[in-house]
Formats: sequence, C-alpha cells, structure tokens
Amino acid sequence: MFGLLIANTGSVNAGDMTTDPSSAGSVRFTLNAEPDARTGPVGRYYPERAQRFGVSGAARIECTLGVKNTLNACHAVAEVPLGYNFGDAAVAMATRRAIKYLQPHADPEVAEGRVVAVDVPFQLPR
Repeated sequence: MFGLLIANTGSVNAGDMTTDPSSAGSVRFTLNAEPDARTGPVGRYYPERAQRFGVSGAARIECTLGVKNTLNACHAVAEVPLGYNFGDAAVAMATRRAIKYLQPHADPEVAEGRVVAVDVPFQLPR
C-alpha cells in the first residue's frame, strides 16, 4: 500500500515535505489511482512536464473532510520543486477521489469538517 502523510495545518516549509513515500509516519490516506509503469502509484495524475523532464517532487494540499470521509475544497499550499504542477496534480487527485482518507474514528461524524493537510509524493519509478 502506498501511504500519504497527514500533517498539521499551518505554515508550510517546502523543505519539510518529502518525495519518499516510505518516510510517511502515520498513514491516514492512501492512493486510489490506477498505477502506471511509467509514472508509478499516482498513475495518470503525474504532471506531464515533470514526466518529460524526469522530475520527482511533492505537494502539500489542504482539504476539508466531508461526508463519508471525502476530501473537499482542496487547494495546494506548497510544492517542490516549483514549476512542474505537482500542486495542481495533487488537487486533481483529491477532487477525483484518487486519494482515499482512511477513517481513524469509529464515528464518521467526528472527522467531518476537519481541515487536514496531505503530503502527496510524486516519484517516478527507477
């Protein structure tokens, strides 16, 4: 399973993000995208320009948890490196439900309305 790191919201230092999915601490989200041999676990969402230049990166998005743990009203708050559209790609993944929130509470109402930050690594297969 490919996991994504949940982070506290607040100021973001792009240096805090990682492109290494194995460094994600407490996994609370998972990818629900169709993996691709060229682009790895993020599949068709890997930014075209980054693919063309062989660039790996990461984006941090903030979203509001909705009914049934959907990610709503997402926006990019940071991306590394800049200029490769990793933020837009991560938002598109959340909008199209390619990032799945793994519910940590027995009661789904507990999490609804909570703002969460998700680090989305984009790593090309070697």
